[in-house]
Amino acid sequence: MNWRLVAIPVSVVPFIILFLTTKVSPQDVFAVGFVPFAASAAAEITRFMLQAARFKYFIKRFIGYDVSSTAKTISARLAGEFVTQTTPSYVGGEFVRIAWLSRHGVPPGKAAWVATMEIIADVFVGSMLAFIAGAFAISKGGSVAGIGIIDKRVDRHLRVRADGETCAIGQKDLQQAVGIRLDLFVVNNLVA
Repeated sequence: MNWRLVAIPVSVVPFIILFLTTKVSPQDVFAVGFVPFAASAAAEITRFMLQAARFKYFIKRFIGYDVSSTAKTISARLAGEFVTQTTPSYVGGEFVRIAWLSRHGVPPGKAAWVATMEIIADVFVGSMLAFIAGAFAISKGGSVAGIGIIDKRVDRHLRVRADGETCAIGQKDLQQAVGIRLDLFVVNNLVA
């Protein structure tokens, strides 16, 4: 069965559910305009292709050889992304990529290592971009917004995965480790 023929109609289902269960109409969605919609679509396609290139690089770097063609590697990465984006807790794409690599003769441990490195790279890049955005906001006078961006990234989204378990690094752990009270800093900036 050609799964690509199934994926396109399945991708439309969330929009149908959105239109049927909320007061959002197709006109509301299309009111954004063609240029912003096309720019957003181009940015997402670019992100997918960069992630696929990174996946291929990690395969070559950590496994030592190329397991499949570029097109099939991109398809595997997109399949993993599809599963990730359609599950409630954004989990499952790693398992798709691990299964795909294992099916192509990669030992499961090495396949899991590639998937783990992708997670670490995503967390690192996302965290760095949040810190840069927060620092930029602070430099432009938006200290509350800047500290808020940094605080939310550190408090809720910085995750370390080890041995298949997800361990959250909370604000209290970070404050104990670094000795910073970000919430007091925000309160002091609001009062001052």
